[in-house]
Amino acid sequence: MTVTAAAFALVVAVPLAAQTTAPQATVRLVRSLSGAKGHMEGRRYVVEDPRTAFFPDEDRQVVVLFEWGGRAGLHACVLRFRDPAGKIALETPFEYRAEASPFSIYGAMVLSETDAPGAWTAEMDVDGVLSGVHRFELKPGKRTSDTPAARRPLSHGEIYERARGAAVGVEALDGTGERLWRGLGFAIAEGQVLTAFQVIEGAARLRLVRAGATPVETDELVAYDRRQDWAVVRAPGLDAPALALERGQAAVVGDRCFALDVEADGTRVLADGRINGTSDHPKAGPRLSLSMFIDRGGIGGPLFDDYGSAIAVVGGTLVPGAGALADRRGWQDQMSLARIAAVPLSAITVPEKAGAMPARLPDLLARGEVVPLLTATGDYAEGLFARAIVKGPGGAVPRDTGREFRASDGEISVLTTWHAQTKRKGTATFKLYDVENKLLAAAPPTKISHKPGERTELAWRISVAGLPSGVYRLDLVADAEPIWRAGFRIVD
Repeated sequence: MTVTAAAFALVVAVPLAAQTTAPQATVRLVRSLSGAKGHMEGRRYVVEDPRTAFFPDEDRQVVVLFEWGGRAGLHACVLRFRDPAGKIALETPFEYRAEASPFSIYGAMVLSETDAPGAWTAEMDVDGVLSGVHRFELKPGKRTSDTPAARRPLSHGEIYERARGAAVGVEALDGTGERLWRGLGFAIAEGQVLTAFQVIEGAARLRLVRAGATPVETDELVAYDRRQDWAVVRAPGLDAPALALERGQAAVVGDRCFALDVEADGTRVLADGRINGTSDHPKAGPRLSLSMFIDRGGIGGPLFDDYGSAIAVVGGTLVPGAGALADRRGWQDQMSLARIAAVPLSAITVPEKAGAMPARLPDLLARGEVVPLLTATGDYAEGLFARAIVKGPGGAVPRDTGREFRASDGEISVLTTWHAQTKRKGTATFKLYDVENKLLAAAPPTKISHKPGERTELAWRISVAGLPSGVYRLDLVADAEPIWRAGFRIVD
């Protein structure tokens, strides 16, 4: 093999500094990939044709990219290529300064028709420790017609245009037609829009909006799974192109991903990040954890991979009812927003032929499958949880407040302060629900009577002995109308 000065290229390459410390692992490999060509996109190197099979008769080079998580700063590196016999064919030492984590380094080996066919290996040492191994194959001859064509990663601009063209605005409406909140969805077939269930939770109707098209209103669902956080909305007459879905490709931790975010003024912008974890839950199903921020207006939209294929639905709350409802007339805590996640499309099953009697949003509410909206009476309440409430000189005093408790605590207390804006005479009670919206307990009704401007304190002791770990919801209900709610968590 003949190696020239142009045979190897790096993002940053300077002479290797002498090591002054003992070798130790300073990075963790996120991923590696190879291709025959690539380009810089900003500070990111994109392999344009990811593959592991190369043909020296027609491929000019093999480009190998390694990506790591680890400390920022200067790293001493060595990249080497080994032939099928394990002999080092090319070795290049250099230094690389990582500005942030994760960071990536790519290198290229020029190919020759005399290179030995078979399994080759690219290795990378980082700070004296072998920190990445990538295998590829050199094949004799030329690519045949049955050789799968390499997929081309799309640019940020191309993905943005694809995402914007596919997005459908999903507005949740109350019984009077007033908009409660908004999210996103995308067409997956004619008359079918996929979104996150949290976007439609508690709504009486939905308005589906696309730029330049007539809005479509509906209250029908083709299919849904509240715990998995997805729903397919029936949208007859909606003019929206169906998006190409990628169900078979498993998401890999470290892969880049993209989604639409919606700013306060309605502007749609492209958010990019990485898949930084996967999980599976007994009832909620699989989730992808994302290293990006998506505001509520972007929940329900598609998650794209590098190639512009939709791979998941942005959302994935593990606390049904606590997502979109936190914006208005809903939960007063942010438990469900501690993580940004997505539901992989491989977990979503939509019947090929929709039934004649699809589910309707009012029916879900009537059956108690969803969390009802808080009633806007003009009154409002605030409250907190504590391990105990004692009497003080000025009234009730909570001790050891928080939102996380243990079953071994036996019982906890809730104290609410009700600020009356209207005259009311009737009864009030507390109702305890689990994450499935199942009623677990209710306090005996308490008579209430107040005038505008008065403050009323209501307290209740909740038995948590024997409660399984999980999230629970407490509603303050006045004359059958929920006017305040909050959640707490029981941990092992």
